Amino acid sequence: SYLDSNYVTLDMAITYKASKNLKIFAKGYNLLNEAYCETAGLDATGNSYKYPAQSRRFLIGAEYSF
Repeated sequence: SYLDSNYVTLDMAITYKASKNLKIFAKGYNLLNEAYCETAGLDATGNSYKYPAQSRRFLIGAEYSF
């Protein structure tokens, strides 16, 4: 259960352009590892749906354009 609806998240992204067509990137989400949930919609009883956010996570990848 999430008692407090106030939270702060910290995200970071780094991109390196290796060539004209190639970009390499690294992204970090929820670096402070905050536990929070978002709400949306109402169910049949009038309560809102709660969607827990993901914990700290990282993404590394590359983009190539033709």
